[in-house]
Amino acid sequence: MSEISILDAEKGIIKNSKTIVDDKQFNDNPLFEDYQKLAVHYEKLFHQFERMIKISDRQQQQLLNTKDYILNYNEELKQLNATKDKFFSIIAHDLRSPINSFLNISNLLVNHIEKFTKAELVDMAGDVKKAGDNLFKLLENLLFWARIQMKRVEFKPEIYSLDTIVYYNISLLQLNADQKEIKITSNISEDIKVFADPDMLNTILRNLISNAIKFSNKGGNIAISHSESENYNKILVEDNGVGISLEDQEKLFRIDVNTTQPGTDNEMGTGLGLVLCKEMIEKHQGLIEVDSSPGAGTIFTFSLMKKPL
Repeated sequence: MSEISILDAEKGIIKNSKTIVDDKQFNDNPLFEDYQKLAVHYEKLFHQFERMIKISDRQQQQLLNTKDYILNYNEELKQLNATKDKFFSIIAHDLRSPINSFLNISNLLVNHIEKFTKAELVDMAGDVKKAGDNLFKLLENLLFWARIQMKRVEFKPEIYSLDTIVYYNISLLQLNADQKEIKITSNISEDIKVFADPDMLNTILRNLISNAIKFSNKGGNIAISHSESENYNKILVEDNGVGISLEDQEKLFRIDVNTTQPGTDNEMGTGLGLVLCKEMIEKHQGLIEVDSSPGAGTIFTFSLMKKPL
């Protein structure tokens, strides 16, 4: 029997007791006065008991609220700790690797440049450029991510033509695509508008297109298109590259796991770009999804509002 049903039953008993006390036919009974006092005392005790139950319920709810707060706070601490670990991992490994490449090649050139053929020097220059590109992308993402964590990124969404921003980012990455003979096409029409922060949207597109180039084979294709619903435009970045296993897909947007893999031309990365994309897309009240399987390419889809809701 529940607390409420027990209290209701006791209230019924008290009500019956009052009916008996108010009935004049029992006044001459020698036990009536004792019964009357007992009924009054019982009612007082019942009301005290009822108040104690209400106080207990409030305290129990406060304990539950405190427990929820502690659990949420603990989850935030876990995320902060994972963020810290990721940050130091990037500094200790990913940032160090391209810098070491620069130093090693620089030492070779300074001390033994006369021993290398022109073809070997061209290869070394290519390695320097590749390391420089990776370092630049890493620093760009790292600094932007750090600013987001410190709440120092201003969010200023406006209505923009999507095709203009898409073509701008394709042009920035065209040289990278050309080196792998990858064709990038956009099917975004001029009338498609999105409500977005331009700096964040540029960072999102740059990361997703860079990712598609990284995991596409030589001679591959990348297509950028869109679909729409009533309030949102969805942007799709699709490649026909190596694809991603279901197990790895579940880890892509998590800061606490390392999912980075070398690209088809042994390009290196940190796994930070997709985490950054997710944070920025969610700030736009949008979602990012991935559809992929090994050997069958990958489609990243993210949504942006057409206008302020």
